[in-house]
Amino acid sequence: MLEHFRKQNPGKTILPVTDPAFCRFGRVLTEWDMAPLTAFADDYLKVPSSGTVYVPSDPVLEAHPTIQSLLMPFFSGLPYQVGYCNGFARRIVAMEYHRSSEFDLAVTDTLMILGDVRDVSANYQFNTKDSVVFYLPKGTAVELYSTTLHYAPSEVHPTGFKVVCALPRTTNTPLPDGALATAQAATGEHRLLAMINKYVFAAPGSDEARQGMYVGITGEDYVVKG
Repeated sequence: MLEHFRKQNPGKTILPVTDPAFCRFGRVLTEWDMAPLTAFADDYLKVPSSGTVYVPSDPVLEAHPTIQSLLMPFFSGLPYQVGYCNGFARRIVAMEYHRSSEFDLAVTDTLMILGDVRDVSANYQFNTKDSVVFYLPKGTAVELYSTTLHYAPSEVHPTGFKVVCALPRTTNTPLPDGALATAQAATGEHRLLAMINKYVFAAPGSDEARQGMYVGITGEDYVVKG
């Protein structure tokens, strides 16, 4: 599948997640057996007919024994939430980052389009030419560092993608009353704050831009074909 996507996308960097280049963005987690959680989540999670669905916190996933043994040390004892992102997404419509690492488990074969905040310009613009695509086989778990730009994963197969996501609790939930309006009127990095622990660069013309998120994606309309 990796070679298929490379042939369909000349000019784009598409690498296996085991490539040393991934070390800039995160690390592959090999300390835990992900097979039980992968099998459970594959049966439990459903893919929408179109688009993507993101749920920050799902009590059923949070109760799974693998999650409970893994995420306490992963988040250093901080309260965490476990949810999922499922669906279809091949275009950069936005990129986001957090003040913390993120745990992701590829429940299906998955592509991740990633960037690095160190490639963001001084005026808070990210050019899509600096994106790198990584291929994660089913059952692969990764840590994405807080400096890694990302958004919804991308499907490998026509049946869509399923990814289990974990972050510090309340991440990607609404800001306190008045905080969003303050952020949208601010300058600098504060202007990027869209939800709790969520800084967003939106692409021009995207739904995110129409919702008032900071427009900071430049470069070509980045779409992974195949």
